[in-house]
Formats: sequence, C-alpha cells, structure tokens
Amino acid sequence: MDITSTGKYNGKFLRPNSARPIVGHATITAFQTNLTQAKAGAELVAGQPVAVSTQASGTQSGSGLNPNVFVANAITDSISGFAIESDNFAVVDGAESSKALKGSIINVALLGSGVEVFLPCKSSEFQNFVVGTPIFWSKTNGELTKTEDTSKSTTIALNVAVLSNPVDSIKADLDGTFKSCQAIKVKL
Repeated sequence: MDITSTGKYNGKFLRPNSARPIVGHATITAFQTNLTQAKAGAELVAGQPVAVSTQASGTQSGSGLNPNVFVANAITDSISGFAIESDNFAVVDGAESSKALKGSIINVALLGSGVEVFLPCKSSEFQNFVVGTPIFWSKTNGELTKTEDTSKSTTIALNVAVLSNPVDSIKADLDGTFKSCQAIKVKL
C-alpha cells in the first residue's frame, strides 16, 4: 500500500494521498514528553502492545548508564503500553513500513500516560459504543474489542478512554507492509 506516493516509507508519513491516521503514532507532539524509553526485546511495530520491565544494571544491558531505559517485549499476559513510532524504527530490506529492531531504543506510551494514539479495533463493536464501557485487547486478533473472552484468556482488560468513532486507518505489520484496518483514538 503506497501511502507516500513514492512507494517507500519516508519516516515522516507525509501522506498527500491519504488522510487516514496511522496506528501507533502519538497524535499530538506535546505527548512526546509523556513517552518512556525502552529497549526493544524483539522486533516490534508501532501500535503493538508491549510489556515493559526492568533490566539488568550496568552497560551490558544495552542502555549504557541511563537507568531510565526499560525493556519492551511483545505481550504475553499483561500490557504495560504500546510501541510508538520514532526515528529509531528502521526500514529493513526495502520494506514499505518500519519496525523497531531487537536492541534498539524505542518510545513506549504507557497506560495512564495520557498519550492519545490510534489503535486497531473491531469496528462493528465500536459503533454506537457507550463511552465508559470496558475495553479489552484481543491477543488473537491484535485489536481492541469490547467483548471479554474469559474462557480462553485471549483478552486483556485496558483502562483507556475512547476519543473517536471508528475510522479507516492503516497499520504497519512485522512483514514490512502496511495493512488497512479500522481504528479508534484512545487516551492511554
């Protein structure tokens, strides 16, 4: 999917041919101060939920002498926040979209940080959505949902505020492409 009219991701998402928001980008630059730095424990894409944890001390941890850098890994059972697109995301082998490579320092919007970001959702569940209804992350579908799956533990509860209706959006995939999706803006 060509979102820049050049066929390549340009790092700034100058999208003259698309007014669709991109999943995983902080919507207001003022939120940059609310982001946490973390070392990617695996390849990650913008908007991907992550579990943030502490790491070993010392320079061997990859963060140098900065004690404020944590480790961000793909989720298993809990979500600390979401990976946010930054200049440290790289385009690999001529891919269309970028991703954070393992070991790179990335920005993470933690739950409760107040960062506003578009996240993928199951749009049919967010039409006529009553604000204040509990929201969950579907580990199976990789999107927000309002249906909790208690039988298989495939959903994780989130405490976020919905700020928009579902809209057509695009998201980066680990395979280096962009995919169309539905998304809503939430305040973490």
